[in-house]
Amino acid sequence: MFCLFYHHKIMTDVLIIGGGIAGLTAAKNLYEKGLSVKIIEASNRIGGKLKTDIINGFRLDRGFQVLLTAYPEAKRALNYSKLQLRNIDAGAILHTDKGIFEFADPFRNPSKTLSTLANPIGTWADKLRMLLVKTEINGKDLHEIFTQPETTTYQALRENYNFKSSLIEQFLNPFLAGIFLEKELNTSNRMFDFIFQMFANGNGAVPALGMEQIPLQLASSLPKDAIITNERVVSINKNIATTENGNEFEAKKILIATDNNEFSESYRSTQNKTENTKGTTCLYFSMDKSIVKRPVLCLNSLQNRLVNNFVIMSDISSDYAPIDKSLLSVSIVTDNENKNFTEEELVEKARRELSFWYGTHAYEWDFLKSYSISDALPNQKSVKNTPSIEDLKIHEGLYRCGDYLLNGSLNAAMRSGRLVADLMANEI
Repeated sequence: MFCLFYHHKIMTDVLIIGGGIAGLTAAKNLYEKGLSVKIIEASNRIGGKLKTDIINGFRLDRGFQVLLTAYPEAKRALNYSKLQLRNIDAGAILHTDKGIFEFADPFRNPSKTLSTLANPIGTWADKLRMLLVKTEINGKDLHEIFTQPETTTYQALRENYNFKSSLIEQFLNPFLAGIFLEKELNTSNRMFDFIFQMFANGNGAVPALGMEQIPLQLASSLPKDAIITNERVVSINKNIATTENGNEFEAKKILIATDNNEFSESYRSTQNKTENTKGTTCLYFSMDKSIVKRPVLCLNSLQNRLVNNFVIMSDISSDYAPIDKSLLSVSIVTDNENKNFTEEELVEKARRELSFWYGTHAYEWDFLKSYSISDALPNQKSVKNTPSIEDLKIHEGLYRCGDYLLNGSLNAAMRSGRLVADLMANEI
C-alpha cells in the first residue's frame, strides 16, 4: 500500500520524519487541512511501537499494549467501530501467595462486589476509598489534573488518597507498574489521576486484528504515495532532508516525529534529552486452552516478582490465535534485577513463577517469541497535557512532536501530532 518509487528532491508542503502515531496523526490533520504531506519512515513499515507480527497464525503485538477508549485524542482521531475493538474486563485477577482473587470494579461488575470485598487484599476501608477516589478524580478536568502540584504516584497514594500499604503493594503497585513500567511508582501523580480517570470512563481494548490496526487506520486517510518506508533521514539542511541512501526530500516545513533520540535532539540549540526511559519485555506462549477463560488482566502480587502481569490475548480477541490454540502474553518490567537476563533465563524464570499457581502446565506451554523494548516509555516524573510553542517549534521551518513532550501515552502522541499540525498549518 505504500509508495516505493519516488523522484529526486520531491517538493511538498510538510515532510514528516517518522511514521509513528505522532507523525501519522500530524499527517492526517495536515492533509485534512488541504496540505500535501510526505512521511519518511526508517523501518519497513509504519506504526512506531504499535506493530503486530503474525507468526504461525498468532498475532503478536510488539509488547503488551491497550487502547484506553476514553482517551480524548483517540476518540477524535480514530473510528472505533472500524477497529472492531475488543474490550478487556474492568478490574483484575490478583495472583498472591495466598491464592488467586478477584478485584472487580463494583460499578462495572456488580456481581463481583461481594467477592472483591471479601478477599484478603487490603481492608474494606481501602476498597471503599477506591470508590471515593474515583469520584474525586472524575470531578477534575484535564487542565486541573495536569496543572496540580506534582509529587510521585506513591506519595499521592499514601498521603493524598490515604491508601494503606497492603492495597498498594498487592493491587495498585502491579497494576500501575504495568502501565508506568516502573515498580517504585515515581511517576508523576498527574499521570496516575489521568490514567485512573481514563479507566473509570472507558475500557481498555485492543483492535480485533492487533494494535497495528491503529496506525494503519490513520495511514488509510492519506494518499497512497504519501508514505515512504525503508528510508532513514540522517541530516536536515534548511528545507531539505537527506537520507542514508542519498535521496533528498524538499519541503516548505519539516516535522521531526521520531522518538526523543540523538537525531531529534541534534537540531535543538539547547539539548534536553529525557533520560531514563522505561523498558519492558513481553513473552508470548502458545497454549492448548486458556488458563483464565476471560478477557481480564492478571496481576502478580508477589513481592519479588519477575512477571508483572499477564493476559490471554485470544480471550480478548479470538483473532489473536489459531482456532485450536490460546495466546498468553507475559509482561516483565525492566529493572536492574532482570535487565541482563537472557531470553532463555527470562522464559525459564517466568515459567517457574507462574507454576506457583498453574503447576506443571506452565512447562507445557510452547514459547513463541519475546520482544524487549528498552525505550517503551519516556521518563514521567514531570508531565503535562499541553505543549508550548517552544516545545513544538525548533526554529523557523523545523518542528517536532512526540509523546515525550507531554507524557507517555497514546493520547499524548496523538495530541502532540494534532497540535503541531495546527501550528504548522497556520504558519504555511
